[in-house]
Amino acid sequence: MKNASSMRDKLVNHLASYGGAAIAFNGDVDSILVAACLVEAVGSDKALAITVVTDMHPVRERKLAADMAAAVGIRQVECPVDVFAYPDIISNGSKRCYYCKKTLFTAMKNTARQEGFDVFLDGTDLDDTAGNRAGLKAIREAGVQSPLADMKFSKEDVREVSQLMGLPGSLRNPLACLATRLPAGKPITRGKMVQIDRAEDAIEAMGFVNVRVRHHGDLARIELRHAEEIARAATPDVAAEIAKQLREKCRFNFVTLDMEGYRRSSVLALPKEVE
Repeated sequence: MKNASSMRDKLVNHLASYGGAAIAFNGDVDSILVAACLVEAVGSDKALAITVVTDMHPVRERKLAADMAAAVGIRQVECPVDVFAYPDIISNGSKRCYYCKKTLFTAMKNTARQEGFDVFLDGTDLDDTAGNRAGLKAIREAGVQSPLADMKFSKEDVREVSQLMGLPGSLRNPLACLATRLPAGKPITRGKMVQIDRAEDAIEAMGFVNVRVRHHGDLARIELRHAEEIARAATPDVAAEIAKQLREKCRFNFVTLDMEGYRRSSVLALPKEVE
């Protein structure tokens, strides 16, 4: 079993070797841990959190990132990017994630340079490197350093060290960009992004966490992570309220609850006739 305290020390020492760095920061558990250890390693004057802002990121993530940056004592700047200026992204083809990550990380790295930082980090951990992920390829091509992956931190390691340090958000899952709620090949529009963002906000306001609303035209398919949440959402009163919220606030004609719960990138596995 790995020792969380020694792993924390190992990460801090590794980050100290940079002498100063900026980090891509969205307020999830990975970026919070790197940011907190970076501040400890080099001091707050040599650390910077950069949060990308696009129409494909949940509005609540922007506020969350600001709150989490303040909580760990790192200076934060925002990096706005108009993703709708990039046809390779909004066409939502098979390489969408690659083009998107390349565009966003290049923009953030340029912001880092403008702020006086030559080293740019992200929160990719060891588990994130498994498989052939196009987004990871783009991050590497953009010259981004991934200290958690370099130090062999798994997601479980990240959570254990974060809990040891008493960091906020140590149990929160990343929100992920809203484009992941659309089937591949279905063009991304501002209207769809707003629909999805509002729908997930409405459901989370009812006490659910880590909600995914998959967009299938007139139909919203809700994925929840835990069996007890699925059971609660399926009760008549709660189901009726969810349907009402998504019809009235988000303009979906049909609302369905996925009884299998959350699956990563589930829209990519759908047969054509279902879409």
